[in-house]
Amino acid sequence: MLLPVLLMSSGAAFAAPSHAPSSSAESLAADGRSSWAATSLAPRGFCASCDAPAVGVLREEPQCKENAPWVKSPFPEPTASPPPGAVPAAELDLAEDLDSVRTAAPLRLGQEDWLLGFASDAGFRKYYLAFTRAGETRLVPLSNPKDLLGEGLSVPVAERESYRVRLRLDLTAPVRDSRLEIWPELGASRMTVKTGDALDHLEAAATRVAVPGRRLFVAYLTDLDAATGEAAETRSFFFFEEHRFFPKAWRVPGSSIPQGQPLEVLLGRTRLVLVRSADEKLSIFHPNPKGPSGTGR
Repeated sequence: MLLPVLLMSSGAAFAAPSHAPSSSAESLAADGRSSWAATSLAPRGFCASCDAPAVGVLREEPQCKENAPWVKSPFPEPTASPPPGAVPAAELDLAEDLDSVRTAAPLRLGQEDWLLGFASDAGFRKYYLAFTRAGETRLVPLSNPKDLLGEGLSVPVAERESYRVRLRLDLTAPVRDSRLEIWPELGASRMTVKTGDALDHLEAAATRVAVPGRRLFVAYLTDLDAATGEAAETRSFFFFEEHRFFPKAWRVPGSSIPQGQPLEVLLGRTRLVLVRSADEKLSIFHPNPKGPSGTGR
């Protein structure tokens, strides 16, 4: 649940995938683009999300102009089927797994048990902390994740109930060894959450993509409207990989994966084949299981 926060705040100390209707039944015009772009059958060399030109599709990961700078934009390309020798790497039930990262980490605030997670807009430029209690979720916008540094950020989790959240960076291992300090605005008791523990909860809530030599995960998210904070009609597949200093992330719009059409995407140097079924399951295949990271064909 802290991956976008850590990417923005810890990365800034050293120097937030995504338009997607959830199924083919949704309007492909929901993101304001033509149907050929939304179904990823746009001419080779153009982003299916924003029509940004690219060079060497499946060889490079050009930055989609609608994404946050740290989110890469692989361009799904139609393929006949998973190649011979491909092995299943993951499967998502899109209805069951939707927004699982909003309730990733258990958290005790005062005398109440909460579930803490995250949400974002389509381009991962605006983030929200998700606080869930008794089945009700409150989304708290983070105008700038770097505000968690210094004096921290005041977070209203409920009416007349606010907490201050501060991120203490560990410069040797910021992703795993930093700490979140949380305390009530009108109280003295304080709790500390290690970011590595929070990341473990996030990874457990997401789906592991079994690729040899990589710690790769995928989550299926409801995009939020950046202007209103309300749920948008689009969905995103958010792939992320843990690294000691700078985690990596990729956004694949749900609308770019039509039912029944196998697609190949490149995440770093790893090729994956994505197949969306009529019953709204997403099967992910690793076509190059013999290599350490699936490079080459």
